[in-house]
Amino acid sequence: MKLSNALRAVQAAQPYFVILVVPGAQGPRVYARHFWRPEIERALRRIRLAEREGDLKFNRRHFDIRMGEADARDDVLGWMRTTIDGVKPSYAAEKLRIAATVGHEDGFGSIDFTFEGGTDDLLDLQLGLMESLPVKNVRYVPERFGIPAPRAQLDVDGATLFVEPEGKPARLRLQGGHPTEELLADATLFTASLPGEGSGQFHWRVDAAPLSLVGRNGAYSARLSMRYDDRRPLSQLVLFLTMSAWRGVGPVGCRLFMDGQLIPLGTLNLDPGDHQENWSELRRHADALNMVAKASLRGDPEMSIIDLCEAEPFLGRFSGFITSASIKIEYDPVEEDDPTRAAVYYVGCDVGEWCFLAVVERNTTADEIMGRRRSITFGSPRLLDAIVGPGAWQDHRQEIESAYQAQVERMGDPRLLWDIGELEAFISRLTRE
Repeated sequence: MKLSNALRAVQAAQPYFVILVVPGAQGPRVYARHFWRPEIERALRRIRLAEREGDLKFNRRHFDIRMGEADARDDVLGWMRTTIDGVKPSYAAEKLRIAATVGHEDGFGSIDFTFEGGTDDLLDLQLGLMESLPVKNVRYVPERFGIPAPRAQLDVDGATLFVEPEGKPARLRLQGGHPTEELLADATLFTASLPGEGSGQFHWRVDAAPLSLVGRNGAYSARLSMRYDDRRPLSQLVLFLTMSAWRGVGPVGCRLFMDGQLIPLGTLNLDPGDHQENWSELRRHADALNMVAKASLRGDPEMSIIDLCEAEPFLGRFSGFITSASIKIEYDPVEEDDPTRAAVYYVGCDVGEWCFLAVVERNTTADEIMGRRRSITFGSPRLLDAIVGPGAWQDHRQEIESAYQAQVERMGDPRLLWDIGELEAFISRLTRE
């Protein structure tokens, strides 16, 4: 067949088959070949070679297809139908993908340019640390199958080079504070190097917002930054506040986990000059909110440090109700009370554009009568249910009360259970009485 016909077969979205009929004494024999990846690849390679030689008259060149017994077909139409149906999900889309990508396994071409500045600028551009880089004398020559095109596709005196960095997902483990605490954060690793073997230039960046680590030839720097009014996912606020609370307490250990490998990154020191006393308090509040968010299974709500600060008068009590090691309640009973196995209650708090609600269970650790006064201590909390949603928590009262009642009914004998309901309202009633 002509090379021009082979090119039409490559470019067509519909199926192409090559049929060969050979007459014989016992009747004609039919051979057929599906024009698919091997034929597409060979045709495009032949076309690139012809273009390289400056010959664009493809109708004067031949494209041979050899057939053997493996190509003999008794039921040609049935075989063609089965072949087409076997390409999923879309025959046309898969053929287009093959035609567009085959021969580009090693890239789409080569580009030559000159730029002002050092090699660090080019490496930083690859890492996404620079938005663009001015270049001059730019010449781009496409390549396919490793064969350069006969002419440059781009040849200009000046241009601006943009690079979209591609990173690999990883996990960053941080250890710091006193006593030692640990954080695990989702991260992305970006790497950059200069062309040519043995250049010795290798840079990397680990992005675990709001923390960024940049390594340059054996040394690295770190940046921890967040605008106070910038609304970020709650998990990022926890990372920022935790590391801010670690300032001045000692070095922070860093390890990266990627593709089943552990990569030690050494330690970093956080400047104690930026330490603020309320970071630790805000961090405890953010930890409590993050615990509720994870228990709710409803994503990672976004808020700012300013949102946390504005809600701090309520957050202090809310976080205490769901994280403190114990709660003690003292009161004067009106009559003899039943022993209490545990207490269950719910609490709510608004932060920024979000509300957080939790149903909490605490087992009784001490129950004493001192004169006429009863003192009950309830131990460590257990989150039984949680809700995170937009708006004020009062708008979700019916939802949290339903979740609370479901937990009360599940927990068994009500005579041994102190079902408090909304804890803030319960405390108000005790105070009035």
